[in-house]
Amino acid sequence: MWSTTTTSTSAYVEHTVDLGTAPGANQYLAFETGTAGHSISIDDVYWEAKPACTTAPSGLGASLITATTARISWTAPTPAPGSGYEIYYSTSSTAPTSGTTPSTSVGAGVLYVDLSGLSASTPYYVWVRCNCNGTDKGAWVALPSFATTCAAISSFPWTENFDLVTIPALPSCWLNITGTRSFVTSDASYSILSDPRSLPNYVTIFWGNTSASYLWTPGFQLTSGQSYDFSFWFVGDGYAGYVGDVMYNTAQSATGATAISPSFVTSGTVTLAGTNYTQVTRSFIPPSNGVYYFGIRNTSSTNTVSVLGFDDFRLDLTPVCSGAVGGTASGSATFCGSGTPSITASGYSTGTGSAYQWMSSTNAGDYPNGGSAVSGQTNPASLTTG
Repeated sequence: MWSTTTTSTSAYVEHTVDLGTAPGANQYLAFETGTAGHSISIDDVYWEAKPACTTAPSGLGASLITATTARISWTAPTPAPGSGYEIYYSTSSTAPTSGTTPSTSVGAGVLYVDLSGLSASTPYYVWVRCNCNGTDKGAWVALPSFATTCAAISSFPWTENFDLVTIPALPSCWLNITGTRSFVTSDASYSILSDPRSLPNYVTIFWGNTSASYLWTPGFQLTSGQSYDFSFWFVGDGYAGYVGDVMYNTAQSATGATAISPSFVTSGTVTLAGTNYTQVTRSFIPPSNGVYYFGIRNTSSTNTVSVLGFDDFRLDLTPVCSGAVGGTASGSATFCGSGTPSITASGYSTGTGSAYQWMSSTNAGDYPNGGSAVSGQTNPASLTTG
């Protein structure tokens, strides 16, 4: 006989009773309530053979999560199943049934499975069940959902203008680290003192951010020795008191982050307002191959009155002749007879990845793209020849 005491409730409660070995043919199942004047309701009664596989794993967890892989682990029940475990995973939260074909399986004694071929930045749902003897299977046990990480961006130029997000959310794979205030997406209605550079949205951070906040981009797969230009546009509110720095790191974290000097706005700078944006560009050469993140670090005093706004972010390879400035060369137009003529160049400066080369020719038509290089004469201030 089985008995239970329960508090009256309007909701059905499931009870499972182990009736032992089969009682034989032509047996009956009865219910008795022992309290006069009270009633119970009974529904959906099943009398069936006890499942052969009643054990279940516990302590399910996900670790070693990347953009395309994850490890699922669990604790074995007692007794442990003789034929291992079956695993089912999906991007849908719909639970598998007893007849669902598992996604994969592991043998007896193995308490984890490594999933591969997953999609980046995607939530996954996982269930594990015992395989007791190759035929009898236990109940599926669910793992709380996990999400794969974002894939590193490796195609350039990369841009972001925030126009496809629902404010105040940041785009997928961006990260805000709140100090006093938070970086959020906004539209033109957010501040009376500034508007997006490219409609309809931009990123803003409110004044009075006395403890540093960080806005981190997605990760980028960068190559050692290659120069990259990270740029964005910012606008203020017509007041001073803001401090802003461009940062980089190998994680979306303030810990270990390095500033790329100089600060793009300092506390004494009166910021421009409206749509009077200023472009900020910082060049960066990775010290080694790997994934890097760029960030904005911001603080502000309580004397400012509105927001800093940011829009139109971009990362690209640094142009080969970036920053080169032309100048002039002066000297005699012709040289006759003996002597040592000199030509002096002024006003020239090289940029990233560029140099200057003196060229000569006996044919005026070769200018400006023809002629021969003067040996050993690269980046000189003057040329002496005879």
